[in-house]
Amino acid sequence: MTERASQRRTSSEVSEHPRPTKHIVLEDSDSDDDERGVAGVVAAKPVKLVQSSSDDVSIAAAANPSQPHPVDHAFLHGCVIAIAPRGVPSSQAKVLVRLAVRFGASLAASTPAPASSSPSKPPQRPAQSSSPQPAATHLVCAARWSLDKARASSGLPSELFALPGVHVVSVDWLNACFVQKQHLDESGFSLLPEEVDAPVLVSETSSSATKSAAHPEPPRRTQTVDALEFYKPKDKQSDDVDHCDDATAPAASGIRWFTDALPPKPAIPRPLEDHMPADFQMPMFECERSTTLAMAELNASVAAPLSALAEFYKTSGDDIRYLAFRRAVASLRACPFRIRSVDEALRLPFISGKIALLIGEQLRHGHVKRHLELCNGKLGRTLQLFTRILGVGSKLALMWYESGYRTLQDLSSRPPRGWRALHSLGLELYNDITQQIPRAEVEEFGELFRQHAARVDPNLVMTFSGGFRRGKSTVSDVDILITHETEGLQNNKLFAIVQSLEEAGIITHRASYHTSFGYEGNFFSPIISHQRLNHNERCLAVFRLPGRPHRRVDIISCPLHDFPFTLLGWTGTDIFERSIREWATRKGYHLSNHGLEHRTANVFTPCATEKDVFDALGLEYRHPTERNC
Repeated sequence: MTERASQRRTSSEVSEHPRPTKHIVLEDSDSDDDERGVAGVVAAKPVKLVQSSSDDVSIAAAANPSQPHPVDHAFLHGCVIAIAPRGVPSSQAKVLVRLAVRFGASLAASTPAPASSSPSKPPQRPAQSSSPQPAATHLVCAARWSLDKARASSGLPSELFALPGVHVVSVDWLNACFVQKQHLDESGFSLLPEEVDAPVLVSETSSSATKSAAHPEPPRRTQTVDALEFYKPKDKQSDDVDHCDDATAPAASGIRWFTDALPPKPAIPRPLEDHMPADFQMPMFECERSTTLAMAELNASVAAPLSALAEFYKTSGDDIRYLAFRRAVASLRACPFRIRSVDEALRLPFISGKIALLIGEQLRHGHVKRHLELCNGKLGRTLQLFTRILGVGSKLALMWYESGYRTLQDLSSRPPRGWRALHSLGLELYNDITQQIPRAEVEEFGELFRQHAARVDPNLVMTFSGGFRRGKSTVSDVDILITHETEGLQNNKLFAIVQSLEEAGIITHRASYHTSFGYEGNFFSPIISHQRLNHNERCLAVFRLPGRPHRRVDIISCPLHDFPFTLLGWTGTDIFERSIREWATRKGYHLSNHGLEHRTANVFTPCATEKDVFDALGLEYRHPTERNC
């Protein structure tokens, strides 16, 4: 038998000896599965995968992987650590304790000792010195807490906070120490007093004016999820999205209503109406441009027929033409100069020769023949009529058209194939739901929603999204995003809030309910959503305020770590989201409503705000009012 033949294995032998599975581990080969997970998630620096000799995959800092800095494996020696039993998830705390002990730290009496992962490798504790150790030198609490909240809610003995020289730090300090394998300075991770950094309860705003005068607000930290501030309903006479400080926030009790801490709104010059300069160049990606509502109005007459054609191709199922016309419309809306000729239009991104001819036709005659033939034809009018029914998409509308249906009366008298109860509801409320909703009515519903959410849980975090957040004066529906201050506690809160609003008669119809954790109940028939970009709990409902028409509302519930990504995804517009995800792909990332994942290293980049997402992708931050492309 040859040497090659002797090395062959039968299928039964292979099945008895499967190949070892690759794991993502720390550079230390003796770390267990839980420690790998924490190190992979909390790594703030760019990372890359390095194939080791033991056929494992280890995470190494990409700053200088060829010359790693020397590691002191007892860099936490002398630290006596107490981890808060409340605020830090028990699974995460267990891993943090094990790693802290391995790297030389001692545990305070209130912190349980780590269980040994294997009998052969007990955790290595630092040698006990003869001198008595302090009760605690580091109190580790949740990253999003303030110092006052840590004293009241962490579950640690109050006498530990009074110890001289004790450091009250966030859990990010331990994570950063483990990643960089050195004892880092605690000053950048210390919890600050309530009046300095923590979110303020709406019930506390009555006295916040005098507090802000005595204690000027310092610069906000950007490393924690506490970069959230109050959302202020806008002034009724302004279409801008404004944010207020604590002194002007609406006084109420309990619930917190936040949006992400937006940088100051950029000073965008008014659109210029003179001719386009010879050296003018527009960025290729929509996420690189600033597109305000004022800029979009400058070439609105030119973009209108192209936008209608884009919607026609979308409802008729022609995705290629839809994307071509939709991107051309986005370029016209972002142009700060009035388009006066075909030559000027051709200088904009995604304006092809054929689309430029349509623009020239609009400039010369005031209309586009193709727009009149398609959008105002029988097919275009019917598809537009059907797709405005609640729950009807382009494919279903096209199928009904091909089956001979032309009017709403045809659908009600003879329900077609694929007709569901949701469509009957949409047909019943057709005239109400198809109307635009003014901002004042959105704010009024938001206040009622806040009051009912406060009865369910006063620690919820909420904000508007969609066109309202982009500053539009009217919207087609209301989009509300909610999460919870504590990771994981948002589950089932959406169910309870909607049920409370229904009992009050505000929500009149329950359209659909999507959940990623399979909630079972009598309220909705649960629909498990497997879409990668929208794998959050979501409710589509219909509400009605006294004396007003019926309106649609989308309510989305997401975990706290998903909040900035979900908020970015639900703010829109669709072409802006498509653009920023395409940009992320070209940079080697996958961006979704759940995180920013490196496609090669398979690790997520932690982000606390939308601005962190833009910074991680190397993009200039775009205010929501600049995303109206």
